[in-house]
Formats: sequence, C-alpha cells, structure tokens
Amino acid sequence: MPSDATDSFIHIARRNQLVECAIEVIAEDGLAQASTVRIARRAKVSRGVLTYHFHDRAELLDQVITRVYDLGVEFIQPLMAETESPRDALRVFLSGSVSLYAAYPQHLAALTEIFAGERGRDNAQRHRQEESDLAEILRAGQDQGQFRQFDVAVMCETIRRALDGALKHVSGGGAAEPYAAELVTIFDAATRSEGTHGS
Repeated sequence: MPSDATDSFIHIARRNQLVECAIEVIAEDGLAQASTVRIARRAKVSRGVLTYHFHDRAELLDQVITRVYDLGVEFIQPLMAETESPRDALRVFLSGSVSLYAAYPQHLAALTEIFAGERGRDNAQRHRQEESDLAEILRAGQDQGQFRQFDVAVMCETIRRALDGALKHVSGGGAAEPYAAELVTIFDAATRSEGTHGS
C-alpha cells in the first residue's frame, strides 16, 4: 500500500477515534464541559493532535452531528430497503428509530446535548431532510390509498414529537421494544385509510 494511502487511512481512523471520544465526553459530562482538552485526554492524545485534525471545537461538534446522522442512516436504511409498501416503511421507520435509540444511547445523548446548545440552529437543515424523507413516505401512502388524507406536515411533526418522547423514555432506562410496538400501533391506526385492514 502506498505511504500516502496509509497516511490517509491513519488520518481517517484518528479523526473517527476523536469523534467517538467527543461523543463519550458530551454524553457523560454535558456539552459545556466537553472542552478540547478533556476530549483529547479521553482519547489519550495531546490537545495539539486534536487541533491538527479539527480546526476548532465547532468543527469537531459538526463531525459529531454528522457521525450520529450517518449512523442513523446506516442502521435504518437497510431495514427500509426491505419494505414493500409505504405502510410497512412507516412501521419500520418508527420501530427502527426506537431501536437506534436503544442501540446507541451515548450517540443520541450527545446529539441531544448539541442541539440543545450552541449548534442547534446551525443544523436545522438536517432535521428538515429527515422530515422530508418521512413526508415522502406519507405522501406515497396517500397516493397509493394506504393512508387516509391528512396534513402531511402536521403528521410529520406529530411523529417527530412522539419519537422525541421515545428517545427520552429509552434514555431514561425504559424498555425499547414495547414502546416501539405501541408507537407503531398508534400511527398505523392514525394514518391508514378506512379500506386498509389487516397486518
């Protein structure tokens, strides 16, 4: 392997390690306490190594956000790819989201801390994209007659708020599977058309 390729691999691996350490520190100690010094100490490197890979703390926080969103895509997208209808896709989106919260509690805790703090407004676009994907599922279901006619924007916001509640429940130690099953039941009933029955 050429040395430049090796250097690139090592560089990426180190950046990923620092992002994961930042996630741990933010989740455990809070955003305000997640200084570059503390994150570097968690990674067992000097602060200079951290600032070599990230221009400043803001860039590191942006990479934390990107990592968590990428993780969500990696976790849920394969499940979504196996669905055969918008109704199934909505069910999988709901149950998969709650399973993600349970599988990666530190990552979601860090994301919540960041959005509640200084970087929240800067990343509104990411929320809009997620809602756009959900809206696409809902509109497809309406077009195919699987979902009743409702205001898609209102339903998206309602689902998002329900998932925020699921995250709080799971983060507090609550069981994920029963909660996910109940959300699926609630929104399946809330969205399906009168002519849609069965599983």
